[in-house]
Amino acid sequence: MSRIIRVKYEKGVLRPLDSVEFREGEELLVKIVSAEEKRRILRIVPWGPRTSPERAPRPVHARC
Repeated sequence: MSRIIRVKYEKGVLRPLDSVEFREGEELLVKIVSAEEKRRILRIVPWGPRTSPERAPRPVHARC
């Protein structure tokens, strides 16, 4: 199962801000993306986080 959760870094520890349901002792892989990097990525992508590329608005080209 994969999921994304928000965490806060405090005193050398990543503390989950969302509820987590993992087994005690379960090994997980963690990818760290700062909130600023997420905002930058969303500014670059022409569609929002809840819209697929297929539903993104198509550019309108003027006829010459």
